[in-house]
Amino acid sequence: SSGLNCQVIRNGSNRGFTVAINQVISASTGDVLILNSDAYVCCDVVSILSEHLRRDPNIGAAGPLEYRLDAIGPYNDIRLCNELRRWHGELPRNADAVAAELRKTAVFEAKRVLSYFCTLLNRKALTAVGPLDERLVSGLAADNLHCNRLTAAGWFVGVAHDALVLHQGSASFKRA
Repeated sequence: SSGLNCQVIRNGSNRGFTVAINQVISASTGDVLILNSDAYVCCDVVSILSEHLRRDPNIGAAGPLEYRLDAIGPYNDIRLCNELRRWHGELPRNADAVAAELRKTAVFEAKRVLSYFCTLLNRKALTAVGPLDERLVSGLAADNLHCNRLTAAGWFVGVAHDALVLHQGSASFKRA
């Protein structure tokens, strides 16, 4: 169990990604999980991300390895692409088995920015730097800007190599 408490917040209309995230940040008292509706979370991802935050209190935001389902494939960077490419024939069909194999490592790689499609935000970091910039309503670049604010304040952001999420990518923009 991740130890996270969950609450669903529903809006009568689409107010935009950034406003929705800030609603959650405002309503919560603990760490905040951002999870897009087009993401398939493999086994234990939330627990794994939470464990990284517990192990290193200087991590402000942690995300998983991202495997894009919209014909892009492994997405985080070239080395991670190579790491996941060997599993390409197994994904997405055997995603949980691949995720179990990846869990044998507990590597956290610091990055400049993260895509907030599946990200666990540290409450102390949120208190230090505040919410996302609502002038960027769609969320495009709001996550990058937020990561820049986190790192400028001394927090780390990065990718947990032992967590895997399959991501359709931009599905919410296609429905809008």
